[in-house]
Amino acid sequence: MSSKVRRSKDLTPSQVRIGGTDREGVPRFLAYALPRGKDDDKAVIHELDDLDLHDVPLRHADSFLAFDGVVVLAGVFEKITIREFDGLDPPDVRCATSDLDRREREFYTLTNRGQPFVFLVQPILHRLGYDTLKDHSDLFRRVISSLPLEWDLLSDTAANLQSRIPEFRSFVERYGAASVWFQPSYNYKGEATIIAGAERQFFGFEIRQRVFFLPCHKPQTHDEAVQMAADAARAVIAYRRRMSEEMPEWAAEFQFTAEVELRDALNRNRKEAVRLEGELDAYTKRKGALCFRSEPLVDVVVSMLASVFGLRIESEEQCVEDARVLDMDDNIIAVVEIKGISGSFTRQHVNQVDSHRERLKLPSATPALLIMNTKMAADSLAEKDEAPHPDIIKKAVQDNVLLVRTLDLLRYADLVESGTIAKDNFRTTILSESGWLRVEDNAITVLKE
Repeated sequence: MSSKVRRSKDLTPSQVRIGGTDREGVPRFLAYALPRGKDDDKAVIHELDDLDLHDVPLRHADSFLAFDGVVVLAGVFEKITIREFDGLDPPDVRCATSDLDRREREFYTLTNRGQPFVFLVQPILHRLGYDTLKDHSDLFRRVISSLPLEWDLLSDTAANLQSRIPEFRSFVERYGAASVWFQPSYNYKGEATIIAGAERQFFGFEIRQRVFFLPCHKPQTHDEAVQMAADAARAVIAYRRRMSEEMPEWAAEFQFTAEVELRDALNRNRKEAVRLEGELDAYTKRKGALCFRSEPLVDVVVSMLASVFGLRIESEEQCVEDARVLDMDDNIIAVVEIKGISGSFTRQHVNQVDSHRERLKLPSATPALLIMNTKMAADSLAEKDEAPHPDIIKKAVQDNVLLVRTLDLLRYADLVESGTIAKDNFRTTILSESGWLRVEDNAITVLKE
């Protein structure tokens, strides 16, 4: 088998555009978030004889929906740190939540279209002591939790596996060391086909020729992971091709009454899924307030101030971080500064808001709002949740400025949309208060020091 590799930095824009075709008639599979070096964030296309394998890192812009199929290792979205376990202290589980939410929606859209999605099931922790880990921190966990079956990590790796499907024999012989077992309480004869199994357990299976769970050892190098993903994609392509040939197209002309009803229900559900995906995307974009700076941050914050809190906002073109709150007669009733920084509020930031008032020839009594995405370099939400220094809060009170972290802004928006508090309360607060607006445990306070 020959192959050549093209790095995306060497490609023309037309060659890497999402949805484009690199080689006519050659399947395009996405190998998503394969293990790689810490500083290796390059997207690579591996041109194989029979396959284009797009090898991209976590959080890459490419959509699952732009490819003929996707291969993902179980556990790539999460990082689990086991603490000293005494029966009470749970593990520290962190995950790429925003990317994971997006990928979960793309998974269901892709498979509903009938395209294949492959999970390479390497060792993945399911329990710690008597506690089962939550199912939200990885795509494998989320998908498998929706199926009526049991699964767990084996105490010892099962290395002598046999493939029950000929197309997967080579993959199983080469990589098939099972670390996870699946309990066949699920009625797999009706919907799923076992790929690799033993007498009373199975270690790999597929559902409707769309979702594949393949047992594998943990790849030791990036190159091995690439080869593993390519071999899995080949096996899936060959298996689906054979199954398609065994079921000729004319067989679909016969339809059961219940089948027609089910297809109608599926179409209705797809429309509802599209609507729900749109609403979820709106919330995902709002979370950009915790990550963005400059114009992208301003766009997110201004949108929330208008759509959630009902304020009339006007932004300046020359100074993108400046904005104003207007009344119904277009009079300025408050000035707004919006910034994203790696640290926290400083005296200089508060002074800039006061300069904004002076530039507009407004009296110092005019309310001023300093909204900042602080601690942009934080590694967790807990680390980001750092209070402003008391001296800066006092300075804000003296200069008639209200400090608002974007974290507090999102929490306030959540309280408004859940009906816990009226949106008019926000308007009243920003026009009458100075200091630090803190939102914590569903309670809203303005601290003066």
